[in-house]
Amino acid sequence: MIAGLSGALMVIFPALGGAIVAIVFVFWLPELSLIVAVLFVEEQLSSGALRDEKVHFVVKLGTDILYGGSPPRVFLFILIAAVVVLVRRTNVRLWDSPQARLSITILGSLAAWTFINEYLLFGLTLKQSFTAAVSWVVAIAALVIGISVSNRPRTSQHAIKVGFGAVVGKFLVAVVVVALGAGQPLAGKKVLVFYDTALASFAAAVAVAMAYARDLRPAIRWPVGAMSLIITLLSFRRGVWIAALIIASIVIPIAQRNVRIAVKSVVSLVAVIFLLLVVVPSIADVAMDRFIEGLGTVTGNTEESSAAGHLSDLAVAYDVARASPLNGLGYRHPQLAGLVVSKPGQTIYVHSDYLEVWLREGIVGLALLLFFVAILTRFAFRALREELTVPEFSAAVLLLVAPLVMIWFPILSTTWRWPAMIGLALGLLIGRLHVGPNAGLVRPGGADVSMLVEKR
Repeated sequence: MIAGLSGALMVIFPALGGAIVAIVFVFWLPELSLIVAVLFVEEQLSSGALRDEKVHFVVKLGTDILYGGSPPRVFLFILIAAVVVLVRRTNVRLWDSPQARLSITILGSLAAWTFINEYLLFGLTLKQSFTAAVSWVVAIAALVIGISVSNRPRTSQHAIKVGFGAVVGKFLVAVVVVALGAGQPLAGKKVLVFYDTALASFAAAVAVAMAYARDLRPAIRWPVGAMSLIITLLSFRRGVWIAALIIASIVIPIAQRNVRIAVKSVVSLVAVIFLLLVVVPSIADVAMDRFIEGLGTVTGNTEESSAAGHLSDLAVAYDVARASPLNGLGYRHPQLAGLVVSKPGQTIYVHSDYLEVWLREGIVGLALLLFFVAILTRFAFRALREELTVPEFSAAVLLLVAPLVMIWFPILSTTWRWPAMIGLALGLLIGRLHVGPNAGLVRPGGADVSMLVEKR
């Protein structure tokens, strides 16, 4: 009901009405409002022909509401939700957990260093300096909300349904766009639907979780897994594909105690992909072209323009970063000279989070980011040793996929959706393992998912 109501609100209300409803919703159900916003609303949209199609309104629902303004309104939305949670939820005791304290300290240090560096060294205004640092604040606020979700039984129950609802909703959007031939042209075919790496990574994490979630009813497990894979494929994000495959190959054998079930899960998901590619051959053609061209660029056998341009830009950015290692060049520095992927008037932007932070905020910013990534990775692997629910397993996979995606995309330092997703995922696992009365229990939060679980 919550997922359906949320989706209906995004469809029915225009910008002003949607903003009003969002504010009311965030005070009423702060945790679920953030989950709905993060999973349903796209931040990054394609700059290609999809923008000109009438059907594109279903892809960009809520984008102007949440991600307009400077800083975007999504920041105020998340901040209000976190404050409401801290005021109203007595079960959120952040400092009970060393992991929560460490994560908030590192993220807070990143925000503080960025603000001070930009304001004092590079002379930005208070607003500009705050805008440069605010993505790390978003991650902190989302972490608070994630902990609350983990320790509220009814909220956990609704969060599972919202997650599944997001997969189903995005899949239906993809069906409409592909059926009408309204996607963005890619390799001569209109197949690209979802441009945002956040959605592709979320869908990939859910797909991997479906291979793990042997307790779910098959009528839920396989359709959701198949739809998640389709969403991932229709993003055509090779970096996400590679990261998801690497993590899946590591995670599923670790998490599955039964080798036969693990093999069966992987084979079944591969069969779903194969069936999709047979039914929609244009997707197969483009996917294969993208993969082969990208691989050829890396090995030096071919030189596909997109991948080759990104690799060339990374080499240029690395040389510049080494020349200004201490304090960086600043958030508002003009785009580097000699980059292939660049736009007129663009500020500094390279296709790697690690290089982007190094270039902007110097070696201190990079060191703090690497420390935070180490925390994510270590904590996610630790969580996988526990008996996790589907949302928790998806969160762990997402935390492992993100550091790899960050090699190819500046997802944490230049977007708002990604910090919110990472904060939510980390908070969910911290709440599961360390915070509140349900910490360490086999089935955290007491969420009633009996309707989804297969009867034994």
